[in-house]
Amino acid sequence: MSRRGALFALSGVDCAGKSTQRDLLMDALRSRGYTPVTLWTRAGYSPGLKAIKRALRAMTGVRKPRRQCVSEKPGLYPRRLANLGNPLKRWLWLTAALLDLLWVYGVRIRIWKARGRIVVCDRYLLDCRVDFRVNFPADRIEDRLLFRLLRCFSVRPDAAFCLLIPAEMSLERARGKSRFHWEPLEVLQQRRTDYEALSNLLGMQVLDGERPAGEIARSIQRSVADILPASSSPSANRTRRTRASCEWTRSE
Repeated sequence: MSRRGALFALSGVDCAGKSTQRDLLMDALRSRGYTPVTLWTRAGYSPGLKAIKRALRAMTGVRKPRRQCVSEKPGLYPRRLANLGNPLKRWLWLTAALLDLLWVYGVRIRIWKARGRIVVCDRYLLDCRVDFRVNFPADRIEDRLLFRLLRCFSVRPDAAFCLLIPAEMSLERARGKSRFHWEPLEVLQQRRTDYEALSNLLGMQVLDGERPAGEIARSIQRSVADILPASSSPSANRTRRTRASCEWTRSE
């Protein structure tokens, strides 16, 4: 059956291998003649909001400090809540973040799909929900009207995957990446618990991030092979889809 575009979402705990799987999936799609686009999102950290922050700093003369080392201790948690102690400032930040996500998930991706593009998201709505729960535990963001609109209008993924690893491994990998900010073990454990609960609720395919990257990639590529969008030439698309399905599953 003909499809207009597709959305594949990769979610999961920090350092579980989402970016690696995104790159492998993008390479596989390109090798079969598709022209996918990729998108990384995190509430409050989109390119648009970053540009606004830079403009505000330029107008106020505030410079963001340069950090070239790893913090010896984890930051205060909930970290984002600690940085936004003023209620008005927090409300403005959350409103801007939710509106930005609504634009990206509800409009921008929908336009790409309508144009027949394949969109691969590194982090999606599930990751935002977990971030909000961890960073703003008392604000009940999921009950807000804007968040309910976000859930309602976000494009539903054609295939969604959640990569999980133990909290201890997530912490070890994060420290190995020399990140300035890193989360304590109890926060990482909370994140994994939330990811498990929400991914099961949403019916996502849960993948063990401790498996070799190649094995995980084959599982993902096998799942998306049969739901790739139609090309401009139906007969060519059927041939390509059959060939892709055989190639992606041959090594399993």
